[in-house]
Amino acid sequence: HHYSIRPPKIFHFIRHKLFARINYMATTTPSPSSKRGEEQTQTFTLYFVRHGEALHNELEKQAESSALSLVISEGYDPDSPYAKNRMEEARKAILRSESMEDPPLSKLGVNQAKKAKKDLERLNEIY
Repeated sequence: HHYSIRPPKIFHFIRHKLFARINYMATTTPSPSSKRGEEQTQTFTLYFVRHGEALHNELEKQAESSALSLVISEGYDPDSPYAKNRMEEARKAILRSESMEDPPLSKLGVNQAKKAKKDLERLNEIY
């Protein structure tokens, strides 16, 4: 069966650090070629899951910290626009690296993903 779905009505939303769960109801109308002509209301659950911290996030923090240390050793104010610019340049250099095109999760990211999995499994038991 082919259905067109009208804009859904969201009736339950859970936000978590690494995922969001949205329950919504949608009224579906069968296509003209289907045999059943009545509208139906269905409930759907949609999960948005954010991956955990990746290696590039970790390396960006390290690059910013190194750039800040260098700026301070050169005698600049750490809050100066020059310092902020150097830190941003160092961060962006990490992102431009070919090795960061598809970076793996960091150790923290792996733990975050495992926690999100457990939390989602618990939620599925409740609902």
